[in-house]
Amino acid sequence: MKKTAENRWIQWALAAVVGSLALQLCAAAKKSANNSAADRATPAAPEPSQIGGGGAEPPGLTPLPSEPPGPRRPPPVSPALPGLPIAGPIQPGGSDAQSAAFQQNVLPSLTQLLNQPLGGGVAPGSGLTQIDPTQIQLATDYQVRAYFVGEHTGRRSAVGMNPTGRGIASGDPTLLFLNASSNPSGQRTPNAPLQPGDFVDAGTVQAGQTLDFFLISDMWKKGIRSDYVFSSDPAANADGINHVSAFVVQDSPYLLISFEDTYGGGDGDMNDVLVALDVGGVNARSLAAAPEPGLWLTLAGFVGAVCLLKRRCAGNVGASLP
Repeated sequence: MKKTAENRWIQWALAAVVGSLALQLCAAAKKSANNSAADRATPAAPEPSQIGGGGAEPPGLTPLPSEPPGPRRPPPVSPALPGLPIAGPIQPGGSDAQSAAFQQNVLPSLTQLLNQPLGGGVAPGSGLTQIDPTQIQLATDYQVRAYFVGEHTGRRSAVGMNPTGRGIASGDPTLLFLNASSNPSGQRTPNAPLQPGDFVDAGTVQAGQTLDFFLISDMWKKGIRSDYVFSSDPAANADGINHVSAFVVQDSPYLLISFEDTYGGGDGDMNDVLVALDVGGVNARSLAAAPEPGLWLTLAGFVGAVCLLKRRCAGNVGASLP
């Protein structure tokens, strides 16, 4: 009997231990299940090393794009055409002190001329003095800089300068702006690589050299055609018509060169492409002091009339002599 009672106590103790273990296992299983459900409902918190930088972007956000090209980003460099060198790389407007002064003090007034006809000259008070485009000679050597002012055309043309010849058939023609086209939105594109104020250093022009400016009209569509190369000298143009007007910007070192880009003269507005040149104050004043083209014609007509009057008078006197 005594042994049987002891066995029962041992069985009850074992049962209690087993029951306690079972309860602990059930509690642990329930807790694990609750944690798993919470994990599915709430995303895990980021690791401390990911807070405040690094790691992937949060869901629903996209990475910021790289910084777009700003207004001072240089336009793409274009290769020189066969036989026609380019003056140098195009620099963005305002990228140095000299161009910043031009962009702030001169460019705004010049861009307004894109909507005005320049073929017949400019009105008094415009701040411009018209000069003969075939007689642009510098009084002193000068490092010339060319600025793109703007364009008012659908054509994509090239603009150049020749200090020793006319057009591209003789002398030393050099391209200033290979594609003188711009986008009004301010965005540079392959078809419109320039913005007003962009510039190129054109090299040193020697005193006494006669500068010829030329435009290769719609070169990016038609290529280089002799009948679409328009020089400052009408005699060098296939249509025999003037395609260039020139002005001195008063009280400044700048010239303004404007082009008509249509064979036969088009509308004659001379505002299809505008380029400004820094030729130095001494040279600009010297050019401005020369008589304007219209005055030359007036003087020539006056001299011709005087000569004709003298001839008639001499004839009358001779006829009256016995």
